[in-house]
Amino acid sequence: MMKAFVYPTVEISNTNLNPYINNLTQSLTINYSVITPKNKFKFPPILIFLLQSWKADIYILNWIENAPLGKLGFIGAWICLLGLRIVKIRKKKIIWIFHNIHPHEGDTFWSNKIKSFLYNNSTFIISHSKEGTEFAKQYAKCPVYFKNHPMKKVKFGEWDGKIRQSDFFFWSTVLPYKGLKEFLSNPLCRKSSKKILAIGKCNDPILSSEIEALTDDNIIFENRTAPFSEIAAHCKNAKYVIFPYIGESISSSGVLMDTLLMGGTPVGPNKGAFADLAKQGCCITYDNINDIFNLPMEDKNLIKLNPKNIENFIDENTWEAFGHWLYNLISTK
Repeated sequence: MMKAFVYPTVEISNTNLNPYINNLTQSLTINYSVITPKNKFKFPPILIFLLQSWKADIYILNWIENAPLGKLGFIGAWICLLGLRIVKIRKKKIIWIFHNIHPHEGDTFWSNKIKSFLYNNSTFIISHSKEGTEFAKQYAKCPVYFKNHPMKKVKFGEWDGKIRQSDFFFWSTVLPYKGLKEFLSNPLCRKSSKKILAIGKCNDPILSSEIEALTDDNIIFENRTAPFSEIAAHCKNAKYVIFPYIGESISSSGVLMDTLLMGGTPVGPNKGAFADLAKQGCCITYDNINDIFNLPMEDKNLIKLNPKNIENFIDENTWEAFGHWLYNLISTK
C-alpha cells in the first residue's frame, strides 16, 4: 500500500479547532497507509514535514504556504522549500489543497516563494471554490481541480442550556478577516434594532476589546469557544447565520459547511464557496455588506433554503466520497 503524508499531521492538528486535517486523514486511510508521526518533542509542523520528506509516496499539503508565518519565520520557509525540493528530487507526488487565494495575514516574499514552487511542481492542485480554481489556473503548470468542501455527517447533540433569540448569529474563531468588528461598527448596524449574537474565541486582546466596545442591549459578544451542540441550537434558532468576511483571501469555509449541517441559514459574500453554494440553493449571498440589513425579518417573510437542496448537497459531498475521488484522481497521475 502506498504511503501518504498529510501536512499538517493529525497529531499536530489535534491542537487546532479546525477538524479538516483529521477528516482528510481518515478519508485517505481506506486506500493509503497514512504516516502519522509522533511529535513528543513538539517540533514545529514544518520541521515534521522536512523529516517526513524522505518517507512517503504522496504528499497532500494544506496551508503550507503559511510556513513563514509560524514561530520559525523565514527559517520555516527555508525548511519548507528544502522539504519540497527533496520530495521533488525523489519524484513523489505533491497535491496542494488551495484553501485560500491569499494567506489571511497577507502575502509575503517567502509565502510567494513557496506558492511559486507549488504552482510549478505540484502533481495537481485542488480548490474548494470555483473562484479559487480559476485563480490558481492563472499560475499553475499542472491541472487544477474544483471540488466542494467535504462534509462530515455528525449528530451535534441536544443543548439544554440558555438559547438567546437573534436575528443575526455569528460563530467561529474571531479573526480580522472574518469582519465581525467591521460589521458591528457599520452605521446601519449602529442604527439597527436587530438582535445580534456573536460567539467565538478571540485571542487578540485589542480586537476583542474593540468588539466589546461595540456591544449594547441588542448586540452580544461572547468571547469563548462553545460546544457544537450549543452552536447548532443557536444556528437553528437564529433567523440568519452571517459571514461578514472581508478581504481578498476568502475561498472556502468549513464553518459555512458546518452551518448547513446544523440547520442554519447562511448569509455570506458573493464570492468563493458562498457563491458556489448560492447557485445550488444552499446559501444566501450579498454584494454589499449593507444588503444584510435589508433581509426580511418577519417570520412569514424569512428567506428559507430548500431542505432538499441541502440534503442532496451534503449527500454528494461527504468525506468518504472525497477520499474515493482523490484516490481515483491520484491513480491517474
